[in-house]
Amino acid sequence: MLPKMALAALRLIAAQIDHASEKIQPLETAILREHGECETSRRLTSVPGIEPITASALVAAVPDASIFNSGRQLAA
Repeated sequence: MLPKMALAALRLIAAQIDHASEKIQPLETAILREHGECETSRRLTSVPGIEPITASALVAAVPDASIFNSGRQLAA
């Protein structure tokens, strides 16, 4: 059994996590919607390990990948 203060602290943390999850969900939905509308983002998800959120972040961070000579240069 946890001490009362520890239990109260854990309940507070759980409530904060729930609140953050409620705020994150609409953002994730919007990102996934934009991912579906972006050909570049959709193509990136054909790379193993690249999911829609990561693909969308890459598209946002690197609007013109042609400025890089190689994938290695982009990764660096």
